[in-house]
Amino acid sequence: MKHLKRFDEELNPNTYRRAGQRLIGKFKEERGRNLIDYGNEKEFGFYNMYFANVNGKINNTMENGKYVSKMLKFTNPSADFYFESFSSNSFDNNGKLEIRNKSAEDMVKSWKEGGELAFTISFRFNASEETKKLLKHDALKSYLGTPMFSFKVQLSDFVDGIDEFNTTETGEVITGPDAHDTYDMFVNSFYPNITLEKPVDKHYFGIFRDRASAFKFKKALPDLIDPFHDQIHDIISVIGGDSEQFEKIIELFEKITINGLYDDDDNARARFEDFSNRWFSGNELAN
Repeated sequence: MKHLKRFDEELNPNTYRRAGQRLIGKFKEERGRNLIDYGNEKEFGFYNMYFANVNGKINNTMENGKYVSKMLKFTNPSADFYFESFSSNSFDNNGKLEIRNKSAEDMVKSWKEGGELAFTISFRFNASEETKKLLKHDALKSYLGTPMFSFKVQLSDFVDGIDEFNTTETGEVITGPDAHDTYDMFVNSFYPNITLEKPVDKHYFGIFRDRASAFKFKKALPDLIDPFHDQIHDIISVIGGDSEQFEKIIELFEKITINGLYDDDDNARARFEDFSNRWFSGNELAN
């Protein structure tokens, strides 16, 4: 980029971004966007990703009678933590995300009553200026980033509740001092695993379109997960668990296979394929 020669290569990435914003303000949009992208690439790197909804890939365009899948670049990944698994039932009648205000106590209580013992980490990415210009899509405009996919981290493979756990094969209900408590149910069903899910968003989603981008994300993952250690500690504390279980949960993120994070079969003709079923099929990324 010719205009970058005016700048010292050792400048802070924020300097490039601020200079880019000033240029955009002076109606020099192309030069400004290039500077912003340069600063983001310098600090965060770029990830090649698909962007889709239930109607198919949004980055597909028609050229000479054929669908062409444009390369979309995203940057600056960030994450949000929720004390529950995410589904279409996570929204109330007004479209508000109910699990946003859940606590570790709510999560464990729901599990005791027959729900999942699972939390969600939803990942957001900022579209590059080049991508915003290409698509001109409202969902890519937020400075907070666009939700692309989630990890559901399930801690137990038992979902029938504490009453069922205290029921014998003959139907006898164990009560009194012999009854199992939450900790007993936890240690006897502790099976931590991670699956790739749709993001905490009702409309749009995406995954990486090549192995290199997925690998780059895995390298960035420890820093993205680190702020949530306290929340995971809270869950273990409410159950009455110990540091050994906490460490096994954290180790899960190190074991993630990147094969489930990307789709390199860039079949542009599949514009109307339901990629939510193709990408988020419930396969385990780590266990």
